Amino acid sequence: MARDSGYVKRVIRETRRRGYAMNRGEWASESSVTAIGFPIRIGEHAIGAINLVLQNNVVSDREVATRYVPLLRQLADDISEATSSAPRG
Repeated sequence: MARDSGYVKRVIRETRRRGYAMNRGEWASESSVTAIGFPIRIGEHAIGAINLVLQNNVVSDREVATRYVPLLRQLADDISEATSSAPRG
């Protein structure tokens, strides 16, 4: 999949539109899990990411969207804010 530039562009476009990355068992080697991820930012620059991996058989798409996405989004925002205000050097 990563060798298919059209696929990669679609995934990036969808991730930007949604505001977070999501994998619902699309990887052949990890088909039993769902993963969501949010960027850690300083300004407009992503400097890292935070993610959560869940077993598909214990959470529904709806539960991921309503329960876990808001929690992880807030955590990513909190880390981004703390990182932005931390002294560098």
